[in-house]
Amino acid sequence: MSPFAATLWGDHRPSLTCDSPNLGLVSLVVPIPRNEREGFKAGGLSVGIETQHEEKVSPIVSAVLNLGGAGLMIAGKRSR
Repeated sequence: MSPFAATLWGDHRPSLTCDSPNLGLVSLVVPIPRNEREGFKAGGLSVGIETQHEEKVSPIVSAVLNLGGAGLMIAGKRSR
């Protein structure tokens, strides 16, 4: 563990159980950028078009992240 993280968190660090529900909520709002390139090459000549668009994650994927994180948090509390 880095000295900065040790002073910030002490002996306890946030784990995947904290991150998974946060990722589920963020994935509903933040789009994922995507680049696609189409074209052809003929000898030294290259012709192509690059398109960029942003896609949001399916709400089902977000729900799975949220439920998985909640399940991990419940399992973590039961094991203590």
